[in-house]
Amino acid sequence: MKVNHLFLFLFIFVQSCQSIKIKENKEPSNRVQKLIGNIKEIRVSTISNPSPTNTSSKNEGITTIFYDRTGRIIKHDDKYNDKFTDYTIFEYDHSLVTKSTTTSNSGSRELMITHKYDKKHNEIEYIAYWDKLLDLKRVMKYDTKGNVIEKQYFDASSKLHRLEKFDIDYKKQKVTVYEFDKEGKASNYDFTFEFDKHGNRTKSELINVAKKYHSCTIDEYDKKGNFLKSYSCNPDDNGKSFLVYNYIFDSVGNIIKQEEIINNVLSKTTIIDIIYW
Repeated sequence: MKVNHLFLFLFIFVQSCQSIKIKENKEPSNRVQKLIGNIKEIRVSTISNPSPTNTSSKNEGITTIFYDRTGRIIKHDDKYNDKFTDYTIFEYDHSLVTKSTTTSNSGSRELMITHKYDKKHNEIEYIAYWDKLLDLKRVMKYDTKGNVIEKQYFDASSKLHRLEKFDIDYKKQKVTVYEFDKEGKASNYDFTFEFDKHGNRTKSELINVAKKYHSCTIDEYDKKGNFLKSYSCNPDDNGKSFLVYNYIFDSVGNIIKQEEIINNVLSKTTIIDIIYW
């Protein structure tokens, strides 16, 4: 079972007017503006274009998302081909999703995900079950500004197997991430990222001193927060752009077409059909 989360994140945004809300690190295709207007249904279809290793286009399936009149997602269908479809339904506590259940006509196991929140609507617990058996658990802690400062990852036996701590410097708009294994041993990697006034990640660096490994990436966005391009800031790469996104909008202002371009070659095209109430 494969769950397509494209645009699903749009309904769980938590807004803060008094401080910067640092956004989660999502795939570039999901780093886009919030939806506008009273939407009834969204239909998303994605085509992967030919590449040197694959000379034919591939339809990655169709995702259909259904909304109620309050803007909450009530159902989410992922159709991969004429035979196989996943169906996801959601349960809420007011505007916060508390549980999602995904079933499939392919005979795959049922996936159930539960969420818990604190009084400020920050997600503090995420648990996934396959056929009601625990698969993984994630527990989060936040600072007074509502940004995550710790993530604990538990396995199917409820044992802690990984820990992440986030050191946030709001003056420099920079976060340093420290990772530890189940024994409490620190990772060999140093990971930092910078963010803008909208909480978007603008620069990320991953360093392993022992192995002399250094990866540096810069991301750019438009005024609405839509991801535009990502390029390497490693000295030996000369700042060459390697990932670009283009958009087309409808009259309301929502994205209805998204193009992914890698190394100046069109890699993927996503069409979003929107039905309004």
